[in-house]
Amino acid sequence: MQRFLVLSDFDDTFFFRDDPEETRRSIQAVQAFRARGGLFGFVTGRGFRTLREDLPGFGSMVDYLIDLNGGYIYESAKRIYHSTISDKGIDAVSRTFDYWNLGPHRMGDAIVAMNGEKEISKVKYGISQLWYWSTAKKPIATMERELAMMNSVKVFAYYDIPLSHNFHYKHLSWVGADVRHLLEVIPGDGGKENAIAMLAKRLGPKVKIITAGDDICDLAMLKMWNGYAVRPKPSIVAKIPADRIVSSLSDVLSQIPL
Repeated sequence: MQRFLVLSDFDDTFFFRDDPEETRRSIQAVQAFRARGGLFGFVTGRGFRTLREDLPGFGSMVDYLIDLNGGYIYESAKRIYHSTISDKGIDAVSRTFDYWNLGPHRMGDAIVAMNGEKEISKVKYGISQLWYWSTAKKPIATMERELAMMNSVKVFAYYDIPLSHNFHYKHLSWVGADVRHLLEVIPGDGGKENAIAMLAKRLGPKVKIITAGDDICDLAMLKMWNGYAVRPKPSIVAKIPADRIVSSLSDVLSQIPL
């Protein structure tokens, strides 16, 4: 018997900070979908802690969780996979960071102020995510180009972030209001799409995976894993087939035959 697993991005796909009513509809749609026998999970750049801050008890409504853009995979709250940036990758990123003297940076769920230091302290389970930010675009853009040539890491860059963007929400309050350019570094084999591939291998062919997202960091998984774009950002709207653009997550869940 074929089962369906829907993996949804969190912010602006499932959770809408400025639209609590739409968030409520998402929650109800997920509850109804799971009651019909569907499987559901989040695939997000957030960490476990920040999800819990905005959606207390979220664990009771998901069967799977992929967080930190593929850094961790959880099955029923049990961690089954962890991707880390290699020591070589950390050293390379650190050298690039030192050259541009950016700081501070965020590492996983721990904030570390660099201030020109040569050492990067490792969190307990290794580093899955490095974030750098700047008030100026040039250093971030240059770091992006340099790091993009390394096989050991993968780079996401965010430019010209409006003050209303998620980066300025409570769970990312460590980012100053004057910061408008961020760089996120993850393992070279990381990314939402690759983590989903790991999970798909574990689940086998009897589970069909469907994804939902809204932004450029979701594009690869949407293309590879039966994706739907929910209220897509302008950066990806032209890259998604029209019949795969929907106005809500509930539109995705309601049309899946169970």
